[in-house]
Amino acid sequence: MNLHLVHVGKCAGESVQSALNQHKLFPKEHHCGQSNVEIANAVLAEDPSNFFIVLVRDPVQRFVSAFEWDLWEKILLPETPPRNEQWRRIYETFESANDLAEALTAKEANVRSVATMAMRSSGLHMQMDLGWYLPPHIARHLTAANALAVRMDNLANDFANLVEKLGKTAIPDFKLPVSKNDYKAKLPQERRATTLSGLAVSNICDYSIASYQTMKILTDNGVLP
Repeated sequence: MNLHLVHVGKCAGESVQSALNQHKLFPKEHHCGQSNVEIANAVLAEDPSNFFIVLVRDPVQRFVSAFEWDLWEKILLPETPPRNEQWRRIYETFESANDLAEALTAKEANVRSVATMAMRSSGLHMQMDLGWYLPPHIARHLTAANALAVRMDNLANDFANLVEKLGKTAIPDFKLPVSKNDYKAKLPQERRATTLSGLAVSNICDYSIASYQTMKILTDNGVLP
């Protein structure tokens, strides 16, 4: 069996990868870069030996986490300013995830264009959501026979079901490892979105339409519980 891990950013991918390795399972990880092309090619090959593990998270929660992780990793943590002008411009324009999300429908064209660029062409985690990795027309080829989703909000149970489906015996009293959570406490309070406005949520949902369509397809096909 050829395992493929669709590692959508900020969906506990490192934890799932580590846990799989501990169970002697070593999938090919698809994360960032040209992963959307790699995944499409693998799915459309219709190789019966391929099995896809798809990481899923609520798109609104994932967006906030993606904004804040890239703020920390690419802007605040490095000792030198980022060379990527787009990234610098995004994080200088928007203080928080809520600010960026609201700006997606701003009247000011220059502000709206920066927000749109962040979501559509920045190469940041906020752009690369589930619908980017696994667009609906590709997701239709996944079924309960060749794929299983692991939800971040039901991680332990879904992972146990995955291990069983892959024919492995679960490690007794196994707990999934946790990674990358400590950075949140290091972010300036004003840059964290502890709450989102109704406008921000609505805009994120509108920009995540492909993700929601993919989730529905995966549910209908028995991939997403």
